[in-house]
Amino acid sequence: MDVNSRKYWENRFSLDWDKKEGREQTRFFCEIALRHIPHQVIKDIKENALSVSDWGCAQGECVNLMSKLFRDSRVTGIDFSQRAIEKAKGNFPENDFFCFDIDDMKEKYDVLFSSNTLEHFDNPLDIAEKLIKYAKKYFILLLPFQENNRIEEHLFTFDYSNLPMKIKNFYLLCFREIDCENLEGTYWSGKQALLIYANEKHTDFDSVPLSYLTGDFIGHEEYSDHVEQKASLKTLDRDSLESRLVRAESEIKRISEDQGSLESRIASAEAERDGFYRQLLDIYASDFWKVASFYWRIRDKFFKYPHRFLSTWKREGAKAAIGKLFERLTRAHDSARDRLKSARELQSILDLYYSNKPAEIIIYPPCVDWNVPLYQRPHHIATKLSEFGHLVFYCTTNQHDRTRGFQELKSNLYLTDKFDLLIERIPGAWIIMHAADPTITLDDIQNYRGRGLKLIYEYMDEIHPDIVGSAGHIAQRHRLVSDRQFDAVITTSTKLFREMERVVSKEKLLLNPNGVDYGHFHIKRDKAQCPEEMKDMIDAGKTIIGYHGALAKWIDYSLLNHLARKRPEWQLVLIGWDFDETMRSLGNWDNIKYLGVKQYQQLPAYAIWFDVAIIPFKDGEVAKATSPIKLFEYMAMNKPVVVTRDLVECRRYEGVLVGTDKDEFIIRIEEALMLKDNPAYLSILDRQARENTWDVRARQIEGYIRKVVPAP
Repeated sequence: MDVNSRKYWENRFSLDWDKKEGREQTRFFCEIALRHIPHQVIKDIKENALSVSDWGCAQGECVNLMSKLFRDSRVTGIDFSQRAIEKAKGNFPENDFFCFDIDDMKEKYDVLFSSNTLEHFDNPLDIAEKLIKYAKKYFILLLPFQENNRIEEHLFTFDYSNLPMKIKNFYLLCFREIDCENLEGTYWSGKQALLIYANEKHTDFDSVPLSYLTGDFIGHEEYSDHVEQKASLKTLDRDSLESRLVRAESEIKRISEDQGSLESRIASAEAERDGFYRQLLDIYASDFWKVASFYWRIRDKFFKYPHRFLSTWKREGAKAAIGKLFERLTRAHDSARDRLKSARELQSILDLYYSNKPAEIIIYPPCVDWNVPLYQRPHHIATKLSEFGHLVFYCTTNQHDRTRGFQELKSNLYLTDKFDLLIERIPGAWIIMHAADPTITLDDIQNYRGRGLKLIYEYMDEIHPDIVGSAGHIAQRHRLVSDRQFDAVITTSTKLFREMERVVSKEKLLLNPNGVDYGHFHIKRDKAQCPEEMKDMIDAGKTIIGYHGALAKWIDYSLLNHLARKRPEWQLVLIGWDFDETMRSLGNWDNIKYLGVKQYQQLPAYAIWFDVAIIPFKDGEVAKATSPIKLFEYMAMNKPVVVTRDLVECRRYEGVLVGTDKDEFIIRIEEALMLKDNPAYLSILDRQARENTWDVRARQIEGYIRKVVPAP
């Protein structure tokens, strides 16, 4: 078991905390801190009834002491150990205690106190920066100081050289070095450091007594020397920086002048390009072009045949030559006939469209087929936009579809393999282009814009080899995304939005996460409708932990193996497409059942039998950028959701449980099992599902389309 993991501390508080005098140690360190906090700070807390919270409160001894000292203040305790909080509530029922991870805290306190906690982290300053967000006025730390022979649980040694004088907008107000070795009834054989940071917004530093920073400190001389050395270095840095600043300003001036020249050249080049496009369009529209293009088509299709015909005759004989010529002519005739038929179909669709109310025409290029094993965001958005009255053409590569011409899927929604025909015949339409589309080139984009088409760049997933493979041209095209190419950019996660903010103007950028068809997934369990593959598990009373979605490189299979090994009594059910054949990473476990791909219409009938739903993504950039559709689908079925650490989009939503490591993931599932029948918790999930439907998402996109470029 990892030292300092959640499971480690749950065991400590359950098994040996009292035996190893943990409660007495907490009280000892708390008394030291309260004795050495300057009386002006104590007075401020008392007179202004400042709220106080002890982060890492263990079983609550310090909360109890502080509540007696600060009788008019609200004093609370926070710890990430459920067992510690349970015992604290039992020990001191008159006080308030909460079980929160550092990232799950919501409330801010006037005074945030923490005693002997940060040394348990190998990155304590990062933790301090996270914690200080929850402090309004004072941030008070008590730390082991100059601990050269660390105990096993301690991962960091604090010394003069690594104590920051500023954290965020909090400045170090007070430092005291306390030698505990000879104190009566001591529980620490070395030194402790008391640090008090004050928020510059709420503290009048001009009125702070100088004694805070000098004379009344124990061990103040050495720290004062350290401060003076830093001040001297800062002076040297300042002089150097001022000199570099002068040079930088001169360079900025020169670059600005160059930029003005470049912008003028760019504007001139763009005007020249636009002129070329207009000339090209004039040529396309001219009678000469119609005659010439007809001649070239005839020449390409037929004039080359005599040469081929004679060559084949010479090699294979007259019969073979005549047969191949007939085959080529038949193929050319069929192609021309097919194109003519499709053009007529399209025109009849457009005639009907124009005879009704005016709306947008939206084209999805051939990237994700309609009948792929996973029903995805493009399918949902296309469907909803068509329901709102827009004419939507969803183009297919026909890898999973079998469509020729135009197939009406529902009113205003057509599946087609005639993308080129649409581009040619519908100027002014909107193209919603997937960022990972492997077929569209930069030249294509310029061609579409030259034809008067409007482009939306939909950035749904991280451009990562696990998703787009080795297609370097996709990453190259992505790096060149700008206002000049696209009329709007849609992102599905905060990470992707922040990335695009750097290259696209704010008015063209929309954050539009994924959603859910609430009515499709909000169903009740019905034993009569239970799929055959699930019945044995349900009849046996198994606890079912389920996942549905793509099974690919971004899934943490090692976590699933760990889960199967540690909880053999749980049944893991996996539903979805083995996207890249990485499921072989799963061990051969009796309690993991893979049900394969299920059609979207069937999916709720399976997932409704999950007791807890999980999203076990590997940590990394893919997870950080993902807005999982399945999150909202789970919520619509009122299923508790447990996710891994880097699924930051999921963590935005109330009720989502986060496991930061393998053991904590199991603890969170256990917590979810306790919540699965809790009406208050389930109502939170249901409300969030209703607030995040595909109707909501499509309405956002529709509004943004009309905002960016009004309908013609």
